[in-house]
Amino acid sequence: LALYMKHGDNLRLASSSGMDAQTAAEVSSMSADFLLHEVKEKARIVEAGSEESVRSGFKKFFDVMGSSFLICVPIPSVDGPRGYIVASYGSYDSMSLATSGYIPFVEAVAELVGVLMAYAFLFRAEYDRKDFLERFFEHAPAGLAVFSMDGKALMLNNALKDCLGIGSEDDFI
Repeated sequence: LALYMKHGDNLRLASSSGMDAQTAAEVSSMSADFLLHEVKEKARIVEAGSEESVRSGFKKFFDVMGSSFLICVPIPSVDGPRGYIVASYGSYDSMSLATSGYIPFVEAVAELVGVLMAYAFLFRAEYDRKDFLERFFEHAPAGLAVFSMDGKALMLNNALKDCLGIGSEDDFI
């Protein structure tokens, strides 16, 4: 099992299970063109030796892992897949297992990963925005203050504290 994340026009191996370090290094990146254009919404089975295996960039994965087929499941986001969960199978005997209950399960996991990543990006953007406002407030050359509705000073920036002769380490909350 491997997790590939989009990095520019390529996919990079982000995490894997069942691969030794040498194998992981050999399949660490691949062209994402096929996956990004053809595997956008649903899981796709890619068989070894098929035209898709060459176009997908997974030929090296088949060669190194000795897989018979792969299941590629996109990790959804608003602007296209953010990455892929890839499950490798060594024999066609396991295809019925993969196609029966495994694919819907991995699709659900991929959707969950996509939602969690969206929240992480949202919280990061919110944190950056908050951090920006705090830095702006602290380093503004003009004196700034934040007051509560009852007129109590909650925050004073250093410029205002200097103007009023208050030590910069004094806190008003």
